[in-house]
Amino acid sequence: MSGSVPADYQPILRRVGNVLIIVGVLDIGVLIYCILADIGYASSINILALIAGWLLRRSRLGAARLVTQAAAFILTAGGGAVLVLVVVGFPPEFWLIYPRLHPIQFLSLVAVIGALLALLVWILRELRSPPVLQARAAAERSTSPPRVSFGLGIALAVLLGVGVFGMQHSAPAIKAMSIAGKTFANGYHYVPLGVQRAAGRTVVRLAAFNKDEIRTMSVDSPTDPAQPGTAGQP
Repeated sequence: MSGSVPADYQPILRRVGNVLIIVGVLDIGVLIYCILADIGYASSINILALIAGWLLRRSRLGAARLVTQAAAFILTAGGGAVLVLVVVGFPPEFWLIYPRLHPIQFLSLVAVIGALLALLVWILRELRSPPVLQARAAAERSTSPPRVSFGLGIALAVLLGVGVFGMQHSAPAIKAMSIAGKTFANGYHYVPLGVQRAAGRTVVRLAAFNKDEIRTMSVDSPTDPAQPGTAGQP
């Protein structure tokens, strides 16, 4: 080491560690509730948050670096995914209808996403604070910003945006929206959610919405143009 490591960084690491442990415990609680209520829920942050929190509580500077990189990646990838969802995933008309028809669901979604992004920003600020960086420098560890993690997160968000745009403008998705539009003459707008191919047929999952409701439906769109497609009731 080039010198003694100052100890004023330790309360910062313990504070971040405590928050991560709380997040991990809460996520485990949500997972248990969803299992008991037969609600689909999948998360991998609970165990990782508990391990990271435990290591930070032990004032591990190496763990601080790993958590910083992970937070930078999740912040940019997650924030980019939200941007893709809002800008590419659904048209503006949907975002005018969704909060009106499902206000509690919409507000809950905004609150959860906002809290997670704010938490990641806070973690980055804490672990990139001067006392932590000074301790890392004294321990002859890197103090450079997590540029690679930021870059990978942005790249993943861009790839997601390209993938969603390509799926929505693919031939099966366009055909599915045409079939749905001809089947239901009730003013629905359609947004492709996913395309699955199996046994020579293509099933497209669509979000169907108008000013009164938002629902999902499946359209069986054959790969053979001579075969008629079918649409499920929205």
